[in-house]
Amino acid sequence: MKKIVLFYKRLVKPGGAERVLLKEYQYFKSKHYKTKIVCFEYNDSLEFDKEVDPNDIITFNKKNTVKNIFSLITYLKNNNDALYLCNSGYIDFYIASAMSNTDYSLHIHQPSFMSFNEKDKYSVFIKKAFEKLANSNYGAKRFLKIKEDMSLKELFYCNLRSIISINAVKKAKDVFVLSDYAKNEKKEMYGITAHNFSGALENDIFSYKANTIKEFQEFKYKLISIARLDRNKRLDELIMGFSNFLQKKPNSILLIGGTGDEFDNLNTLIKDLNIEKNVRLLGFVPDELLYDYYAWADLFVSIDWADFRITSYEAMAVGTKVLLSNETDPNEELLSSGYYYLCEPTQIEVEKEIERSLENNKLLEVDRLKELLKNYTWESYFTKIEKVLNA
Repeated sequence: MKKIVLFYKRLVKPGGAERVLLKEYQYFKSKHYKTKIVCFEYNDSLEFDKEVDPNDIITFNKKNTVKNIFSLITYLKNNNDALYLCNSGYIDFYIASAMSNTDYSLHIHQPSFMSFNEKDKYSVFIKKAFEKLANSNYGAKRFLKIKEDMSLKELFYCNLRSIISINAVKKAKDVFVLSDYAKNEKKEMYGITAHNFSGALENDIFSYKANTIKEFQEFKYKLISIARLDRNKRLDELIMGFSNFLQKKPNSILLIGGTGDEFDNLNTLIKDLNIEKNVRLLGFVPDELLYDYYAWADLFVSIDWADFRITSYEAMAVGTKVLLSNETDPNEELLSSGYYYLCEPTQIEVEKEIERSLENNKLLEVDRLKELLKNYTWESYFTKIEKVLNA
């Protein structure tokens, strides 16, 4: 039996990357691989073990990173006949792999430097490539402006960390990314050619019969966004753009599903704009209700800077229009479908495109739309990855 180990450094809260990891596990398990998830930290509240055999989750839970890395080295040495696919914690995994002579591949779920506090871009080894990339992307320019005032100690560790991260990517047997932007980014930064694959859909979604969401039926225009509540998601811009839209279409509602650090800030913004009736924070939406909420809505909106949005493809698969930031690679097949809209991720443009997308009734035939979306199933996605891993 073939073996595969999926590494994820800290499996502590739900999100898109965690969903990909779960689907990855389920795919390889279904193909009769001996499949394990290895992590430094696991949060029981994630309840992964409801869908994953608890014996397949291996957690080191040491008190510090160094001890976790040494535990990982021991594990790699004892399981040197497995395929290794690293989903996060690339630096830690690279160090362990170098000390155990282990081959591995990387599965990179988002653009580099996608953090307000990221300082590695100031490394002398990365700065030039980063500046070129940042000037070509609105998201990079907005999210990555931080002061360059680092102490000598910080600058030393910044450059050391970047040396290790560069080697972590270059030494990988294969690198998988989710967009042409990310593929170009890896080429600029590391000089490597990554594989650009993406997928998001269960096969059964195409025949799903949605249950009616009975709440909020009094509103004429119904919008929804499902996302982790953090600054990168730009939910503040979405809320303010929707607030402007309400001036024209007051009989509208926006539901935002998800949890995260920005909950209180977003709640305050909603109150300050006096739109509590029209914007509701749902909190965590369980998987079994997601399709129903997508089908309830007239428009799914996500204006974050991301490679590939699982939720947007799920929404289209149940017949709901989607509005996304124009920063990522446009899906040329879907642009003329009437279901797929792009906009500048600013409140002014969000307001305009919400109105335009809701008013457009020139829609591709549903069966044809579903045929296009079948190119983006989990099965199709992981089949491509499996083929490369075994090449």
